[in-house]
Amino acid sequence: MTTSRRLLIPLSFLLILVAACSSGLSDEEVRSLVDEAVAEAMVNSASQPAPGGVVTANEFRLVDEAGTLRASLNFDESGTVGLQILDGDEVAQIQLFVSDAQGVAGISLADERGVGRLDLFIGDQGEPAVLLFDQRATIRSRYALNAIGVPGLFLHDIGGAERSIFGQSDDGSGSIAMFERNGSVELVVPGGE
Repeated sequence: MTTSRRLLIPLSFLLILVAACSSGLSDEEVRSLVDEAVAEAMVNSASQPAPGGVVTANEFRLVDEAGTLRASLNFDESGTVGLQILDGDEVAQIQLFVSDAQGVAGISLADERGVGRLDLFIGDQGEPAVLLFDQRATIRSRYALNAIGVPGLFLHDIGGAERSIFGQSDDGSGSIAMFERNGSVELVVPGGE
């Protein structure tokens, strides 16, 4: 017979049983002591890992000694798996995620208020990117490589609109583009040889 968990009967349980039977306690008092010892043995057995150390669940939560949530590993409503690490005020400071639906994986870092300030991710075509956000969570800068490895630096205004692009073309020449607030082209300096 194979079991995933064994009830371990501690020596203290056996000593309680022997002492209770030889001390002249009533049957009710003996049953009460035995019930307490069995309950303690079950709690101790449940807190020990199963052989092999494998635990299967949909969500894991890590709490500190005060019961404050400090980390969580779970799935969101879209099926994205994520690990959130929280500070002592239960504010998510670090998030790691993998989204099968969107084909992206990344890390997000937040400030003490939980406002996302830095994202590092790999897109659905394998392209890496680093995004920087201001204190209002507005994107201000993005550095990325496209799917074939060509780099670009994208600067955004205070409203999050893309205003400047510093890039490199496939042939290795650099270029600069700047945009008006309404999105129209202000300046383009194409790369040359």
